[in-house]
Amino acid sequence: TVKEIATIAYELSEGRIDFALIDWLPAIPDGLPQVKGELYPLGDSISNLVTNSFDATQQKAQKIQERQMTRAPQDPDPYRSQVKLRVRAERDDGDNPWVVIEVQDNGIGMTEDELSLLFHPFFTTKATSEKGTGLGLFVIRTIVEKHGGTIGVKSAYGVETTFTIRLPALAKEGKSHA
Repeated sequence: TVKEIATIAYELSEGRIDFALIDWLPAIPDGLPQVKGELYPLGDSISNLVTNSFDATQQKAQKIQERQMTRAPQDPDPYRSQVKLRVRAERDDGDNPWVVIEVQDNGIGMTEDELSLLFHPFFTTKATSEKGTGLGLFVIRTIVEKHGGTIGVKSAYGVETTFTIRLPALAKEGKSHA
């Protein structure tokens, strides 16, 4: 189920980030359809997006502290990192069921140039000496597409970033691994 994917994502993220430093805001309603796919690759993909969100919020916090950036109007005052995990069901124009997973943060955001390169292998917005090889988002896109889904991103530098994954869902009577 999608809740199992989210649980795996949270548990994997716990080893990578300090949840005490952020406002973790999950919104996963009951009654969502099951997705077609494998739990662990999907959970790891969501975990990587959550970890990236955490990193982006920490970068913004540091820039605000160093007075290189100001908080966005919708940010808490004083600034505090926020990472949201929202899940919903929807149907496309052909009445096919989908599960939509969004990971949104109020971090540093990305420029148009960064967005245009984002899913290319070896592109990273992180200092590679710190962390990041530039393969994470490329691999996530590959996993999502292998599951028949899509991934997109919207971002505004200094404001926020939202990654949106759409995965095909099973009709209520169907069964799946996820």
